[in-house]
Amino acid sequence: MPAAKSALLRAGELSQDDFATAVGRLRAGETPADVLDERFIDAFAIAGTAEDCLAQARRYRAAGVTELALTFVGGQPEEDMAYLASALT
Repeated sequence: MPAAKSALLRAGELSQDDFATAVGRLRAGETPADVLDERFIDAFAIAGTAEDCLAQARRYRAAGVTELALTFVGGQPEEDMAYLASALT
């Protein structure tokens, strides 16, 4: 998505060269864990402990976001969803 990429480049620590290098490495078969550093995680993901994730979601809300879709990755998405939900209570 060009508009999203442009906004992230303006607001974050990532450059066009960072994107190009990462895409090239991913296309060459390197794993995302080896290619994408904390700058990519900060720009594109909500990650960390349940409290970290909720704090990040609150920052989106304060910025005007009214809807947020979450995708849980890894080997135990149901447990991770329950873990996050338990921090809400």
